[in-house]
Amino acid sequence: MTADVSRPGGTDGAAATLSTGHRVELPLSTTARVLGVALPASRSGVRSLLPESLRPVRATPTRAAVALLSVAYDRIGGCDIEPYDEFGVVLPAVPADASGCSAVGHVGGYVDFLPVTTDPARALGVDIWGYPKTVADVTHRDRGATRHTTVTVDGERFVDLSVDRPPAVDTRLSATSYTTATTPVPTGFGDSTSATGHSCVSPPTPRSPFTPADPSGTSDALPRRLMLISRAS
Repeated sequence: MTADVSRPGGTDGAAATLSTGHRVELPLSTTARVLGVALPASRSGVRSLLPESLRPVRATPTRAAVALLSVAYDRIGGCDIEPYDEFGVVLPAVPADASGCSAVGHVGGYVDFLPVTTDPARALGVDIWGYPKTVADVTHRDRGATRHTTVTVDGERFVDLSVDRPPAVDTRLSATSYTTATTPVPTGFGDSTSATGHSCVSPPTPRSPFTPADPSGTSDALPRRLMLISRAS
């Protein structure tokens, strides 16, 4: 089953009301400060977390990759939604049937888990794009050139991540993110299957966000338990 990457939804300029009552204009414009790290991971472990219509991107000839993102949003649209913090677990992937140049053009990230700090932030991602967002305690601490992020979900420490801030370079990038939409999109959001810079994968694959695939290691299996990851300078 091919991932739908051709029909952008949520981009028609219409206003939409979230389940929290907040109103947003689409397409959505935001500003954020993002730091992250890409780690090698078990190909079989990552593949088990992806829908059948996607396959992992190779980080090495024998390994896939997992990206961990520490995000601090400063502005959300017209500011009807207050700034919030976020942590993302993203699996670099391409459509399963893509090859050659078409695979390069469709490289993106499957959003596996996306804890955020407020309910409006959760509703924004879930209602419009079907992102696997949940409200959690996400704390960013910036000290010099390093950001330390701690995430606690349902009272359980999920991750501690320290990332050094690289030199800043002015650039413009476009990217595709994939997710499985398992909830209906409310009236007013347009096409429920995709969005700008975002493509939902059909059919949905209901599952726990962190189903252990390889219990031999934390970064390989991605279980929902403490991960201590520190990237030294």
